[in-house]
Amino acid sequence: MKRRFTLLLSLAFIFAASFAGNVDENTARRVATAFLHSRMPDAHMVAPELPEALPAIHIGSERTLMYAFNFEKGGYVLVSATDAAIPVLGYSFDGIFTFDNQPPALSAWLTGYELQLSDIMDRNLAATPEISASWKSLTDYQPGETAQRDLRSVEPLLPSTWDQGSRYNALCPVDGAGPGGHVYAGCVATAMSQVIYYWRYPLQGTGSHGYYSDYGYLFVDFSQAGYDYDQMRNAIGPESNYEMAEIQYHCGVAVDMMYAPDGSGAYSFDAASALREHFGYSNQLSLQQKDNYSQTGWADLLMQNLDNGWPLYYNGFGSGGHAFNVDGYQGTDYFHFNWGWSGSYNGYFYLNNLNPGGNNFTYGQGAIVNFYPGSNYPYFCNGVKTLGRHNGTIEDGSGPVENYTAGLNCGWLIAPSDSVTNLTLTFEKFNLTDGLDVLNVYDGPDASYPLLASLTGTALPQAIEATGDRLFLEFLTEGDAGSGFRLSYNSDLAVFCSGTTIYSDFSGVISDGSGSRDYNNNSVCKFRVEPENANSITFTFNYLDTEPDYDQVKIYNLASQSLVASFSGNEIPESVNVPSGKAMVLFNTNNDITAGGWELSYVGEATTVGVTSAVHSGGLGVQVYPVPASDWLRVELISRLPADVRFTLLDLSGRVVANNIRAGFTGQETVLIPLRNLAEGIYYLKYASENSVGTHKVMISR
Repeated sequence: MKRRFTLLLSLAFIFAASFAGNVDENTARRVATAFLHSRMPDAHMVAPELPEALPAIHIGSERTLMYAFNFEKGGYVLVSATDAAIPVLGYSFDGIFTFDNQPPALSAWLTGYELQLSDIMDRNLAATPEISASWKSLTDYQPGETAQRDLRSVEPLLPSTWDQGSRYNALCPVDGAGPGGHVYAGCVATAMSQVIYYWRYPLQGTGSHGYYSDYGYLFVDFSQAGYDYDQMRNAIGPESNYEMAEIQYHCGVAVDMMYAPDGSGAYSFDAASALREHFGYSNQLSLQQKDNYSQTGWADLLMQNLDNGWPLYYNGFGSGGHAFNVDGYQGTDYFHFNWGWSGSYNGYFYLNNLNPGGNNFTYGQGAIVNFYPGSNYPYFCNGVKTLGRHNGTIEDGSGPVENYTAGLNCGWLIAPSDSVTNLTLTFEKFNLTDGLDVLNVYDGPDASYPLLASLTGTALPQAIEATGDRLFLEFLTEGDAGSGFRLSYNSDLAVFCSGTTIYSDFSGVISDGSGSRDYNNNSVCKFRVEPENANSITFTFNYLDTEPDYDQVKIYNLASQSLVASFSGNEIPESVNVPSGKAMVLFNTNNDITAGGWELSYVGEATTVGVTSAVHSGGLGVQVYPVPASDWLRVELISRLPADVRFTLLDLSGRVVANNIRAGFTGQETVLIPLRNLAEGIYYLKYASENSVGTHKVMISR
């Protein structure tokens, strides 16, 4: 009888434990901490003890469905609020989780989790033995346990953290309501282009395609397009990058992107056909649907591709229609998602139903598999390539999967077209046969300059910095056993336009400061023009070349605090007069397109000082005629006391074209200034004595 009672008690315990229960915040925190520690690669492991979790973020509109825990040293974990679901939904070893600026694809993915968790709670589903064991393993976890780190895994393959917004969309249709004044490039285009950048293939497209969009007819001749991956970057940075914007736009046109300022969309089956037809990817490339596979079969398909070094284009959750990339995994259940949102929220997420007995909310998922180049790949390097951008990436030419070949002798000259400082190489991958194959780095434009480093072996080199603005890289191989190298080169643009400059001379020349180079993005500079005793100032452009409508030169009247005029584009405008002696020139650039810049001349105008009272106080009276003048300019001077007067005739650029001095005169005197050799137009006569200064506008007309 006693034995029967014990057996019934044990069965009752097992039966009760299998039903769903809510998970409190403390238990969820313990699970999050244990899980992150157990999965953390050595590269992220800063201490053997458990990481410190910050207060939980509760997710769910009417009740807590899951918890998000951020960690003090970076990373986050999403934990189920019911123990009838798998414990951990997603995690990352860096970054933070908030509700701000979430990628639309992540928001849709989390909605799928919420639907599943609500279904599990509403139906009071029981935990499976596997789910219960997972919860117990994590709540009982000790820091010394390392078995989880031995899981089958592939580290994230994609080096890029691209986006579909500002600057990445610089070649997409213009729309003031969109980011940076353009429509979104679209998540489909971003997911395609990140894998294209990973392979650095093709160098040239195939065929052509056009279609009618809400922004007119859009057309790309892919056969005439060249893609320069060495001048692309892992992330675009604050300045525009034509090559990165081009590949995204071309992907968009190839899939008939439905462009819009609040989000652009396309179909994944169009992406698969475009990659084969216009970008030369394998004939084996295809779009597969998760619904056609078992849970294990789908995971095996994804892992097989990732094991081969082939990142995946992944689409959607439910009816959301979102696209992103899957480029790594840990175990058989968590896959690394690159959302295509500037790296925000990239992490590992659970793909399958959170409880096998729940309703299927994971429908609509698909992946483009066998996403690898077709023929004539890898290219391998040859000759010397010159790189003109101030930032970019270099790869040995063997691609991310193959080894390089023997007998290579090739180079890269990094020669930014803009003035730069702090030109630096940063290595991301390095694997050369030690002592047999070498990468030489020279501190100048060719191999005759000082050798900064001769690199071989498999240790990742330290950063290398040039002393000037040129670096030459030379790659020499005798063997073929290494997988090669990948590096980024970065430099800082010279500062042309910043701060506030004050001009007090009666005439002068103002410019954006870039000289023969293009000005920089994201620049702001001001020029206060306050000639002494001036009552008006005239501005005349010598040249103008800025991005139309966006990079504007604005002229303000400081006396009235009002905008007088603003200019952009490349047409020289009429001269502008500010009817006070105080003006401000403001130049402000956006983050997209740059151009040659601008230069303008200014001349102050003033009423002669002391005309009426000069006879009594030593002032100077001046009259200038005729107006307009032809061959001669007559200047009448009146001074009661001895005076030295200097005359200077200036053209609109501020250049001195004539000058004259009258020393020690008293009374009235006439000065003649010859004009025969001067072209027709407007000039300014500037004159000054010890007590008086002034300017007259002079017009020459014949």
